[in-house]
Amino acid sequence: MFHTQILKLELRFCAAMAVYIPAAISQAVADGKRKFVKIAVCGGKDNTETPCPPCGICRQVLREFCEDNFRVVMKNGNSLFSDTIGDLLPLCFQKSLLDL
Repeated sequence: MFHTQILKLELRFCAAMAVYIPAAISQAVADGKRKFVKIAVCGGKDNTETPCPPCGICRQVLREFCEDNFRVVMKNGNSLFSDTIGDLLPLCFQKSLLDL
């Protein structure tokens, strides 16, 4: 038995991944920005106490460009909830694991 690691997964993207998160990060990086502080994610139902977090692919993209203490602000019913990307995606795949 063996395991093969691939860098690119052919997955479908959520709306945030398809438009907002990559566009925002790409533009910021193109403008010379390298330190990010936080992002807001809105979605889900109004009458719930469960926050609407970014999908797994979005979390991975954020982890690749942001530090562990990068804040993700999410809608939680009619209030806001905040957590770090490090807490939302612990033990993530990172470039430092590759021999590049």
